Amino acid sequence: MKTIRQFLVLLLLLVMAVPVTVSAQKKKAVGAPKQKVERVVTAEGLIRALKSNTRIIIPEGTEILLTPALENDALCDLLHIVKIDTYADDFSSFKQRPTLGWADHFDGRELVVAGMRNITIEGEGEGARLIVTPRYAYVLRFVACTGIKVNNLTLGHTDEGYCQGGVLSFHQCDNVNIDHCDMFGCGTEGIEAVNSTNLACENSIIRECSYFIMTVKGCTGVQFTGCYFFLNKEFTLVNVNGSKNVVFTRCLFEENKGTLFRVNDFKVVLEDCVVNHPEDSRGDTQMLTLKTTDWIAP
Repeated sequence: MKTIRQFLVLLLLLVMAVPVTVSAQKKKAVGAPKQKVERVVTAEGLIRALKSNTRIIIPEGTEILLTPALENDALCDLLHIVKIDTYADDFSSFKQRPTLGWADHFDGRELVVAGMRNITIEGEGEGARLIVTPRYAYVLRFVACTGIKVNNLTLGHTDEGYCQGGVLSFHQCDNVNIDHCDMFGCGTEGIEAVNSTNLACENSIIRECSYFIMTVKGCTGVQFTGCYFFLNKEFTLVNVNGSKNVVFTRCLFEENKGTLFRVNDFKVVLEDCVVNHPEDSRGDTQMLTLKTTDWIAP
């Protein structure tokens, strides 16, 4: 069993070490409109480029700190970035009026992409990073969006988060792909998906988050493939509520602290995974369907 675990760790690290090249991203979904390519190196450039049918490339080694641009009222007025209530129950109206906005979260602003379609945000080569300062804000929040890809990026906060500030959030979104991303804490959690469909996270890391690994609520068709979850803490880590067809394949969980799984309503599938977690804090294991998955007690 130790040999299997070592092999899986090595395989995951090798996969993560291979960046997604720009040429590898040229494949588009059948029927998707052609994307306009924009290369950006600043927060203002990224914000200006965030429109439907756009492929945004962040060059190798570039770090973009989003917060100063979002807190510049004159720039927000110039770019028609408006305040959005992220606590609303329904964001469907944004599908008829795509909007770029900000939300105020106690210690700073959060970027909100609403009602947009067919957007790719990707790093070129190694070391492209998207960072925010506010501890209560998500790095990127998408609401009522379709066809979102986030590839080959490191995303996180400058300071440890308390209460709300995760990394990526998707509310009422469809067809989301996260590939070769490193989502780190803080953030309180790596991914929040609510009332969304067809979300795939591949070859990615969620690490060192301060509250959870993820929240999946009211979703259908959520898949994690070849992902590595480690050094997260401290409450219930994988929260799946009212969600169908949630599957983890070839994933590794280790060195996390807290109850690992909280699953309500529908079972979650673990296939070809390795879970290194104390037996007394694995959580709702009766709600898991295990397929050639190894449990390891540290």
